[in-house]
Amino acid sequence: MSEVKTCAKACPCILVGTKLDLREELEQNGDVEKLKDCVTTEEIEAAAKKHAFQGFVECSAKEKRNLNKVFHTAFKVVF
Repeated sequence: MSEVKTCAKACPCILVGTKLDLREELEQNGDVEKLKDCVTTEEIEAAAKKHAFQGFVECSAKEKRNLNKVFHTAFKVVF
């Protein structure tokens, strides 16, 4: 965060949560121990607000989910 705030003060930024499929897989398998290390949607949203990101998206490259949404959100924020 410090690097972004220092080097890209005027740049619009979005927060992208990756590996959404991993969290969902752990939830389905009931792997409580490993699930503790995963970030929740609520935590991502709170971090995005706290650090003044212009948006946030969760995605899974493995399953090709929400990838277009990442680029659409970035495009929307910039333009």
